[in-house]
Amino acid sequence: MPVYKDLRVRMGYSKTPHHEFLVILRAFYKNLLNNPHFPKPLVDLALFNIKIEEYAAAITATMTGAKQAFLERDSLREELNRMYKLLAAYVEDQSHNDPKVFATSGLEALPNKHVPAQPLDRPHIPRVGHGDRSGELKVWMPKSYRKIGSCDLRHVAVDDQDAPIGAWTETPVASFQAPVTIKSLKPGTRYAFQIRAFGKLGKTDWSDSAIKMCT
Repeated sequence: MPVYKDLRVRMGYSKTPHHEFLVILRAFYKNLLNNPHFPKPLVDLALFNIKIEEYAAAITATMTGAKQAFLERDSLREELNRMYKLLAAYVEDQSHNDPKVFATSGLEALPNKHVPAQPLDRPHIPRVGHGDRSGELKVWMPKSYRKIGSCDLRHVAVDDQDAPIGAWTETPVASFQAPVTIKSLKPGTRYAFQIRAFGKLGKTDWSDSAIKMCT
């Protein structure tokens, strides 16, 4: 089995939205729990999980707009970030440059010349919603855009059996920060949307369809 030198974990999540960071933390905890490759983590996993759920509750509490809720959320994030870095460093050390062992942690490795690029997973469309005007639909792109160079979005009208009516219309997408608005659609018609992603090793297959009726 080939050995990959300098296998390093991605540490920087300071600009990641709170809900996305929460998802990362929960997945990391789940992957470390009872993982035979990482038997003696540097942080008590039970405490780590407690802090994660306190963070989740604090995120929800900020919806009230109370100043104390924001302070509590930010304080817990700083604490969890320190825990995450300790655990991530431990995983990095205990993986011994073995990508298969490292992968069991669910962490993301930093790209470097020793670790070959991996094919992108087949993407999915998180959500399709109504546009600001009649004849428009908005398509939200995948959140895991760090490894994606660009995407193609395509749409087509479909019948009651979800079969395409006519040809697909493709739209290139270079930005993932905001939903893509598709205009000039026919109100009362159902439309199917699919995406495919482009990375260093080429394009993925088209995603499954997300279907929405235009109003």
